[in-house]
Amino acid sequence: MGFGIKSHIKGYRQYQYLRDSSIHQKLVTGASPYFMYIGWLGHQNIGDEALFECFREELFSRSIILPYYDLSLTSIIGRITRRSAVLLGGGTLINDDNYLFPLERSQRRGRMTFVFGTGVGDLTFWSRHTANQPQRGNQKRWIAALKQAEYVGVRGPRSLSWLESNGITNAEIIGDPALMLKSSKRNSAANERVIGLNLGSHDPIDGDAEKLLHSIKIFCHHAIKRGYKIEYLSMSPIDHSIGKILASEFQSNNFSIKPFSNSTTALMNQISTCDV
Repeated sequence: MGFGIKSHIKGYRQYQYLRDSSIHQKLVTGASPYFMYIGWLGHQNIGDEALFECFREELFSRSIILPYYDLSLTSIIGRITRRSAVLLGGGTLINDDNYLFPLERSQRRGRMTFVFGTGVGDLTFWSRHTANQPQRGNQKRWIAALKQAEYVGVRGPRSLSWLESNGITNAEIIGDPALMLKSSKRNSAANERVIGLNLGSHDPIDGDAEKLLHSIKIFCHHAIKRGYKIEYLSMSPIDHSIGKILASEFQSNNFSIKPFSNSTTALMNQISTCDV
């Protein structure tokens, strides 16, 4: 109970940027259904922001969608005045208690729940990091929650295989919703060959992070010598800090680091300058 209250209070400010005029208009003029979205939002991670944008702008454009822990007059009115349901959104969220708790809570309250485009965490991998990741796992609880969901759609075959081996037989592969994002046409100079590079993770890396960085440096040297230009693209502040380390290695106009932006549109425009 305490965790939920604190999360809702925090959400009042954390999700303010997602309450735009289009939501207010739908709330006043239409009979749009209301979805509470479970996902990792408001942390300057563009991948997760892009997923939410796909849900709101492409997949469920006629609906009102706000984060599960949003605390605002908009969300209160939405939940009271119309039927509401819960979406477990994109990311590798299955097996993580941060997302299981609100899903279970919603089911106990009789709300319809949908799992859409998420993935199953690799429990073998996370078993090596249990000391720092106690919220990972909860296999039996997850199976029970998924069996109660109205619909289960996952990213790929490994996730589907885990579900089927645990008795979830009604799931299907729908891919990653972020693939619905549209980018502008390539707009870099015609005589350039540009490689877009991103490196970073909020989670532990399977292997040695220093060896990985060393390998990337070798790759960049190899590509630059062969006439390629490297554009480093940052999808979070963590990525950007790694990009600065790489940039210090190359005193060349053929390696540049794009500024980090919270905007999905800005990132897609940066990607559009790349060949690879």
